[in-house]
Amino acid sequence: MFDELYKNKEAIENAFQKKLEWERLDEKRASRIKYTINMGGLKANEESWSQIQEEMIDCMNKFYKAISSYVKNL
Repeated sequence: MFDELYKNKEAIENAFQKKLEWERLDEKRASRIKYTINMGGLKANEESWSQIQEEMIDCMNKFYKAISSYVKNL
């Protein structure tokens, strides 16, 4: 599955509107496609949590839209 998605890396990243980290983990049962949000986290000031959550939700929605058509064709 990872290799098939990777063939469409440029299109997926264009749809996501950000560069993704593509990690093919041959020695593991799964590979990983990720985007790191550098806005803080659990230890960040509680007042920033809602902004961090909004960014996470936005990225999850964009990622879903970026890969969903490719996953359906696998």
